[in-house]
Amino acid sequence: MASSVQCYNVLREIQASDLEYVKFFGGFASFADEQNQVEHEKLFQKLYFIVRDAPKVHENFEYGWEKRDKTSEKNRKDHIFTNYEHIDTFYMPSPGDNVTQTISFDGNLHHVHGSFKGNVTILAHSLFAPNNLVVKQINGQKVRAKELLPYLKAHANILKKGQLLNPKTYLQAVLDVQYTTEIDDCFKKYCAQMNAIFNSYKSYFKTAELMQRHTELTDEALKKFSEQKKLNEKEYVSTFENKLKSNIDAEFERLNKTNELRRQNYILAYNTALVKSIATKFEMEMVENITHGNFSIAIAKSLNEFDRQQQIEDISENLSKKYRSYLENRLNELAAKEKPNASIEKIFFSNVG
Repeated sequence: MASSVQCYNVLREIQASDLEYVKFFGGFASFADEQNQVEHEKLFQKLYFIVRDAPKVHENFEYGWEKRDKTSEKNRKDHIFTNYEHIDTFYMPSPGDNVTQTISFDGNLHHVHGSFKGNVTILAHSLFAPNNLVVKQINGQKVRAKELLPYLKAHANILKKGQLLNPKTYLQAVLDVQYTTEIDDCFKKYCAQMNAIFNSYKSYFKTAELMQRHTELTDEALKKFSEQKKLNEKEYVSTFENKLKSNIDAEFERLNKTNELRRQNYILAYNTALVKSIATKFEMEMVENITHGNFSIAIAKSLNEFDRQQQIEDISENLSKKYRSYLENRLNELAAKEKPNASIEKIFFSNVG
């Protein structure tokens, strides 16, 4: 089940009891059909019967791959064989009496019949030839390297329970791994795109704009997940979809908090620079006597300049008034020719705190 190629090792000939085991795996396909109609697709890929110690049933019989498509014509019509993309049979001769009839056989290949060794070579080359190696697929999708371990763990967790395998339970566990992988891929794509957009801004996003980008990318992620074929009931699949939404919402919440921190830092930095610039200009005009002692008019003019340059749209009115008040106090301090006790930056940050 974990491989794209299943080799079924049988002795001498394929018996009806052997086919019962194959029929058991056909139950997975039946369950899949009941769930969501995988039309015109095989659930499994390759099945090879390896018949050991095969007797020569007729004069023209040859060992190796079956020459004709005849692995029991009657059995091939059985619905269990419709679950595989490809089925074939390989007939192996006996390794010889020196192997099968000798208790002291120690694995020395010189005692193994040449015909057996030759057919083992043919079988190995056939199974592992690059053009015969196919990527494992589940539900019509190729299994990637990173998914292999979770699939193997799913198999092991079921088998270690020591209970008779149930097609529904088994396939459900395997599909759980697939759906978990799918939502992980969709979530990672959302994160990559959202962070790329988020980090492209040097300042911050307006709340409405950030929400719009989040909604668009969330829709893309959910669409990608829904486009993958599913074999379970909609209610069951929806649990994975909800988990994807939850993961995305949690990531957006994190980005939103970071964005708010950026916004606050930007507002602080912008207004600090603005206050410093206007106050410095006011002080220079006062030194050059451009104000002619009309400090009230000069202060009013400077405050008007602050109002004009205060262009941060989403700053609250109360916060804007605070920064304006800080500037007004600074200008009055300069006008009174009272030397400030600290630098403009220190006073400003202290007041913000």
